[in-house]
Amino acid sequence: MTREHIYEAIVQMITGHMNLPIDPQAIEEELPLGEAGLALDSIQIIELAARIEAQLGVKLSDSELLDVGGYTVGELLTTLQARANAV
Repeated sequence: MTREHIYEAIVQMITGHMNLPIDPQAIEEELPLGEAGLALDSIQIIELAARIEAQLGVKLSDSELLDVGGYTVGELLTTLQARANAV
């Protein structure tokens, strides 16, 4: 699974399925998922993780979910790509 494929899926999850009012073009790798960027709360992080597992087949552990709010989009992509390629 390529980084570009994962990025496009994440952008679609955030802007399409989660209905966050953000322009897809504004979602860059440096954008934080948490308070200083997309402002995803803990429920939204869990929803995103569930969508990632369902659509991409990559599971985030419970301990990782606690950290994801502090990730940037790029850090999430790196984590997901490494996990997808390890399978």
